[in-house]
Amino acid sequence: MRAALAVVALLAAVPVGVQAAVDSLPRHAMAGAAVEPLGGDSAGVRVTGVSPGYTAAGLGLAVGDVILEVDGQRIRTLIDYARAFRAWRAPAEVRMTVRRGGAERHLRGRAVPRPRETGDGIEVTYGSVVSDSGDLLRTVVTRPAGRRGPLPAVVLVSWLSCSTVEFSGPNDRPGWRNLLQGLSRAGYLVLRVEKPGVGDSRGPDCSELGLWREIAAYQAGLTAALDRPDVDKASVFLFGGSLGASVAPIVARGRPIRGLVASGGFARTWYEHILGHERRRLELSGTPPAEVHDRMRDLEELYAEYLIQRRAPEEIIRDRPELASVWTDMPRHQYGRPVRFFHELQRVNVAEAWTAVDAPVLVMYGEYDWMMAREDHELMARTVNSRAPGRARLAVLRRVDHHFMRYPARDHAFREDGGVVATDALDTMIRWLAAARLETAAATPQADDTAESRREVMAVVRGLMTAMERKDTAGVRSAFGPGARLIGMRPKDGGQTLSELTPQAFADYVGRDTRGRWVEKLGEPEVRIDETLASVWVPYEFRFGTKLSHCGTDAFHLLRFPEGWKIMSLADTYKTKGCEASP
Repeated sequence: MRAALAVVALLAAVPVGVQAAVDSLPRHAMAGAAVEPLGGDSAGVRVTGVSPGYTAAGLGLAVGDVILEVDGQRIRTLIDYARAFRAWRAPAEVRMTVRRGGAERHLRGRAVPRPRETGDGIEVTYGSVVSDSGDLLRTVVTRPAGRRGPLPAVVLVSWLSCSTVEFSGPNDRPGWRNLLQGLSRAGYLVLRVEKPGVGDSRGPDCSELGLWREIAAYQAGLTAALDRPDVDKASVFLFGGSLGASVAPIVARGRPIRGLVASGGFARTWYEHILGHERRRLELSGTPPAEVHDRMRDLEELYAEYLIQRRAPEEIIRDRPELASVWTDMPRHQYGRPVRFFHELQRVNVAEAWTAVDAPVLVMYGEYDWMMAREDHELMARTVNSRAPGRARLAVLRRVDHHFMRYPARDHAFREDGGVVATDALDTMIRWLAAARLETAAATPQADDTAESRREVMAVVRGLMTAMERKDTAGVRSAFGPGARLIGMRPKDGGQTLSELTPQAFADYVGRDTRGRWVEKLGEPEVRIDETLASVWVPYEFRFGTKLSHCGTDAFHLLRFPEGWKIMSLADTYKTKGCEASP
């Protein structure tokens, strides 16, 4: 009791929406088991897979076991099981009763903590923040490795499901992971806040979490980002993904954001959206057209009672049993969330929220995103542009699904069969972020073409050479701005071929090369500056250690950001003859 009171006292002393001074969040457990409902009136859930090294394996859980009870709580549905494992905190004891081979067995073990997130070229920091609902929430912050000083920031407003915002490895939602970690490799601090009742965050279990309490969590995350000393407060963006695309403009109200990115959301009423979603689901499942018609007619009636009359599906089906065949979810939950959440969502005027957005907007839509409709994304952009023409841009990502994966056909995307990470989603976002930041040019220190300004520009160029020689991959990456490219023609098969690299790919190449120190000697540079733009034309000679490799000319283009000059493009020539006469 004293410990509980101490925690309450601690939280009472923490200002709302700021980073908690003490991280008193125990680590949540990794369940490591896949389960499925038994169906019918049977209670319990059946185990379909067990991953080694996690809580389920430590308990001795086996494929085919039926989980009947967890920590004294009866398990009747998937919701019951999800609530139970979300409550596990490492290294607490876990007790479970299962039915195996017709007999009940009692299992005991320790909760195994979820591995902390890692990623190449980034630093990952765990913290916490308190929302105005009083929830102590986990934050996960990624930033480019080795970078110091104020950085532009992106705050995530996440999805509908109760999935964590953490990534346990490269195969954990790879499209989202590539996008969010890739932003940090490109120079951005990215802050994610875990919604109440998910992961390490406290608060009601996600299965009972309301919409406005969740929105309060994202608002606390945005406030925390704006308060961080390592964030450039003039360059803070919101990124709403999935449901987050629709509530991000609500989160943004009254907040000084530089811009907003939305992907995979809805802009009409939830009722209109969900009916379109159900039709696409039926059609892509191969349901005959006449049956789609009949089922949609029943779904229209069910959703009208559910969302407009604000009733629970179990109540509707009790009164209208003929509608039971079209309801595929739980009696009082949908997609793991309580029916109250969707009643609240139906009352939100999303178009009104978009009308109030006073910042640049990028709307991204995956061509094969069957979950959401292109019309909603067009409406988002159109609504913003009706107030400020040209303020919003719609980018359609070809053959990309809801989760930033690319597929050969729409039906493959529906089945999630044969997808690869859509790297152009990250490229699209980085280019737009860079352009949105440049709109702050009036408030950005501009440079005259003076000797001092030329020295500042060359300090960045020479800093890149030093980082290359030291194989300092973080230093190499930090010399470049968001969306930068390295290009040049290279000899191949008696001809020339175009070589193009991202800064991260170049830094990785520098780090793993084993031919010796990279020594690039620069000649006399020609530097030109016009306010926020600089160019450098400079001859070079390149050696591996003391051995001459090649020579040529480097052509740099740099832009001046609030934190200083950044290389946006580097093109060069490559010659292996006549180099002795070079610098």
